[in-house]
Amino acid sequence: MDGKLKIWEEKEENSAEFRLVCEVGVHEDWVRDVSWCNNIGLNYDMIASCDENKRLKIYRNDPKSNNANQKWELVHD
Repeated sequence: MDGKLKIWEEKEENSAEFRLVCEVGVHEDWVRDVSWCNNIGLNYDMIASCDENKRLKIYRNDPKSNNANQKWELVHD
């Protein structure tokens, strides 16, 4: 409900607890749909997200970043 696109991971395998890895970007309204495209054949991952206002955003990560310090750039707004 905060309009933020976030990546989470389990704290431990088969755990019900999660920790925030990074915030990818921000929408003006609730994020309703998210699609992840991993880096098969590419040097980067991509995330597409859509909000309640039907606004699509596409982000691409920096291939040199790691999970602890992921950097995402907005490539389509």
